[in-house]
Amino acid sequence: MSTYQLVPFHIFEARLVASWLLDADDTARFTGERRYPVEPGEVAMWAQEASSAHLLLVDGEAAAYGEIIEDDADGDIEIGRLVIAPERRSQPTGRILVAHLCEMVRLDYPYDEVWLRVGREYEADLSNGIVNGFVEAPECSGPNFIWLRKQLCH
Repeated sequence: MSTYQLVPFHIFEARLVASWLLDADDTARFTGERRYPVEPGEVAMWAQEASSAHLLLVDGEAAAYGEIIEDDADGDIEIGRLVIAPERRSQPTGRILVAHLCEMVRLDYPYDEVWLRVGREYEADLSNGIVNGFVEAPECSGPNFIWLRKQLCH
């Protein structure tokens, strides 16, 4: 059985995370941005702009990157820029990363819910379990993105 551990992201891991983005479509799927290639400096900037950035280790090996983004203006918090190593995409890595990030929000932040945005073109990804426990907020969703929220129990 594999072991999973969420650890803080460090700038020296930016090159690895950037290498997981294979083309413009792949980058859009995971980050919402269509620029390619993604340079390590851009990944490092993402992490600096986020409230916190993390790597999910699977059996001690980096397998996924994700962020927690606290929006003081809107008074909410979201999980964003989930990037999964290509060799881990057919595994439950994304679902496990999201679960760990949700648990971190529940324990470390004063919010009753957490948000997640998915591009409409990746709506099929919703069925693969990555967004377990999230429900669509149709009043916030639009033609390009689906906004999902999950209630957190404190």
